[in-house]
Amino acid sequence: MTQTMDGALMLILAMIPAAFALHNWEEARGFESFSRAYPRFRFAHIDVRGFRLAVTILTLAVAAGCYATLWLWPAPALIFLSKAILVALLTNAVQHAALSLAARRLVPGVISAVTMLGPLALAGLVIAARRDEDGIPEIGGYALAGALLLAAALAAGWTIARRGSRRR
Repeated sequence: MTQTMDGALMLILAMIPAAFALHNWEEARGFESFSRAYPRFRFAHIDVRGFRLAVTILTLAVAAGCYATLWLWPAPALIFLSKAILVALLTNAVQHAALSLAARRLVPGVISAVTMLGPLALAGLVIAARRDEDGIPEIGGYALAGALLLAAALAAGWTIARRGSRRR
């Protein structure tokens, strides 16, 4: 692994928190109508207040991970964490596109996911993998870590949203 950070990767890591915040704002803006229109997606115990609380905390966590990587470069654990965050955000973007296809309409968050979040995450992953000369085992490792991070973030977000909601 090299010790220098590519300028483009620095810019992407600096932009990810803003893109994620805009994405979460888009999701929160359409949350109520989406949850009423598609009850099969199981939002019965979450209201927009709880959802906003959860995505605010998740946004701050992503920002902390990205900015810690930039400030404490080249800490190997943070480099790995930033790659896992990028995988999780790319997966989230793909999930929004798939959910829109399943729902046969644009779900809240899909526009920012496919125009900003997904492309930024993919570009960051490609740049980081090339810079670090990652092979299949390394890519698999941070893909697995990203999947686990996404699962943990969703579980934490769901729990926070349920506890922060007025509907219980």
